[in-house]
Amino acid sequence: MLVRSVSTQECFSVIGDEELLFGIPQTIRHLFVDTKNFGVLRKMKYSSNLRSLFLLYNHYEDFVDGVLIEIFKTLRSIRLLYICVPCLKQIPEVEHLTHLRYLNIVDTRVTQLPRSVSNLYHLQFLICDEKFSTLREDGFLPRDLNNLLNLYYLKLPFPGMHDIGKLNSLQELDGLYVQNKAGYKLEELEHMNELCILTINFLENVKDSRDACNAKLCDKRNLTDLSLVWRKISRRDLYLLRDLTSHGVSNLDENVLDKLEPPSSLKKLKIYSFMGARSAIWMNNDNLISNLEYIQLEDCLAWKILPHFGHLRFLKYLYLRNMPKVKRFDYKFHGHDKDCLFPSLQVLDIKNLNALEDWFDTRTTVNDCLFPCLTAMCLHDCPSLQELPSLPPKLKELEMVNIGWNAFNLLRDTSNYCSILIQNLPNLISLRGMHEAETTNNYQLILSELIIKDPFVLLMVPLTRITSIQKLEIQNNYTLFSFPIEVEQWFLKVSSSLCELNLKRLKFLQSFPSFLESLSSLKILRVENVPQLQLLPNIPISLERLELVELECLQSLPSSLESLCSLKILCVENVPRLQQLPNIPASLERLELAELRSLQCLPSSLSFSSLKHLELRHIPLQNLPDLPTSLCELWLHGLEYVNSLPASFHSLSSLRKLIINWAPQLQELPELPPFLCFMYLSSLPNLDCLPSCLSSLSSLQELTISDSPQLRELPDLPSSLKSLLIFNCHAELIERYQEFAGSDWHKIAHIPNVSIYTQLED
Repeated sequence: MLVRSVSTQECFSVIGDEELLFGIPQTIRHLFVDTKNFGVLRKMKYSSNLRSLFLLYNHYEDFVDGVLIEIFKTLRSIRLLYICVPCLKQIPEVEHLTHLRYLNIVDTRVTQLPRSVSNLYHLQFLICDEKFSTLREDGFLPRDLNNLLNLYYLKLPFPGMHDIGKLNSLQELDGLYVQNKAGYKLEELEHMNELCILTINFLENVKDSRDACNAKLCDKRNLTDLSLVWRKISRRDLYLLRDLTSHGVSNLDENVLDKLEPPSSLKKLKIYSFMGARSAIWMNNDNLISNLEYIQLEDCLAWKILPHFGHLRFLKYLYLRNMPKVKRFDYKFHGHDKDCLFPSLQVLDIKNLNALEDWFDTRTTVNDCLFPCLTAMCLHDCPSLQELPSLPPKLKELEMVNIGWNAFNLLRDTSNYCSILIQNLPNLISLRGMHEAETTNNYQLILSELIIKDPFVLLMVPLTRITSIQKLEIQNNYTLFSFPIEVEQWFLKVSSSLCELNLKRLKFLQSFPSFLESLSSLKILRVENVPQLQLLPNIPISLERLELVELECLQSLPSSLESLCSLKILCVENVPRLQQLPNIPASLERLELAELRSLQCLPSSLSFSSLKHLELRHIPLQNLPDLPTSLCELWLHGLEYVNSLPASFHSLSSLRKLIINWAPQLQELPELPPFLCFMYLSSLPNLDCLPSCLSSLSSLQELTISDSPQLRELPDLPSSLKSLLIFNCHAELIERYQEFAGSDWHKIAHIPNVSIYTQLED
């Protein structure tokens, strides 16, 4: 549908592919166009008063370049131009767009910018965002692009630009790519003192630390965001690390980082793949780093002692990842005994710091002075990490994976806790820790989410005192055969609050816990990859979603399934021994059945349900029963033995989407539902015709046919059709509907988007 809107005769938008019955008002100043209709583009050339133009044209047309030439000649007042035209190979010259401030070129085939871009002296933003581009600087850019002295922001589809330092008004540079040749060195940054955001890549190409002095980062008083990036060391090169010092690599990186001293205005610092063993000197200068709010250090494989970050009063986010030699933080950071450590930190993420041991001083952790504002803590693969005396008081999200702790304490006000993941903590014996005396008889634990590997964790203090939990996941356990009675009793305590239960990858679990039916608030149950499970007990009537996936030994579903009056979604996938389904409840809205190689028929109750979405994949059904008239979407994949659809198929008045893929016995389709909007037919080797009723489907908008080699012609198609895609079909069909030349081209010429191929390109 074509959508037009006018606001006070200044703003106008065209969205859709239908013909524009009248012209675009010449008085408008701001125009948005999203269309595949070439005629709409032609009418744009009269809009001479435009200040901004957003043009999205997604149709292959050889004449787009010519129309843009005419449009550009009239846009003498344009300030903002956004172009997204995938078929565009060349952008016309822009010498008339002298007032242009913003130029954004997205997803085109353009191989070079117009030479006249370098004359747009008012241009402030130039963005060339070419996806998967293989473009190079040579040839794409005008030679004198660095004449644009008013440019604030530049984004190019390739790394680096020669003499970028002449653009000294740039406020954001997302990549200075250092090379050891003139025009690409760090000295390009010397006079770029307006920079607010800066990323420097390929710092391994700096061969003399004195070159880093020439960047003069400390003079850039507006700089708030700095990223320093060295080449990432691959696993093949890790053996070189033991010789870093002897080869001078470590010392060079350290000296370069020393010289890249930022101003005190810096708020965000990222360092990647730095190969030095020590911190930069300026990282120990309180005056220089006191305003930092965000720190990320990643893949710094030789770093041994981290700087004193603990007293940074504005620091909110700290990410430390893959730094295998770090053993401790610099003890200097602890400051005075009465100081809080990380007073404003909200997110702490530490991953793969295998050698890290000491990260705080216990003298400064009294009176909640360690992480007082922390809400999210993620600790992965730090087996030697020192235990916390207590978890932060405001913590809401906790992830602990492969940590060597024996215990940790969920302190006092635990009502704030939302999500806890505990996985591979082999030494864990207590969740209560060092403050058992502080726990009173009125102690209550309320959780939103808990993910564990061993259900015995549930029997640890304070989880034994839990009063409420919304979501529980038990996963990746290869020793559990059954749930012990103590754990079953624990579940009964949370039966009125537990809403979601996920059991995944429990290799030897043979019997399902008997408490399941007692979980009166359970709405979602997922059982996945439990290969030894043979039987499901009765399911609570509160359940709304049931997913059973990869259960190799399960032979039947509980008969109580029919009485689940709240069940809306049922998904059963890869349960090879399941031979039949019980009657489904009338409340069910979505049914997905896949990879059920023993199931040969569906329950007759299917036709009386309220089902809206039905998906059947790779099931050896012989035929389909009558389907419910409420059905909106039908997906049929890999039904090798079905040779026809139900005779009542045309009565599915609610069906909007039909997808049939790989039904080798299907030779013809019955009369189709009247309000079908989308139809996809694929891999139907014996289908030789489509029903003549297609022409009467007044709501059909998209039709795709593929890999149906017997199909030689199409019936008349409805005028509502917007997209027709045909590929890998009979050569005669391709010839009949060849654009302009085919004998039946006139039958599909009215369709805006037509694509016909003999085979898909790789």
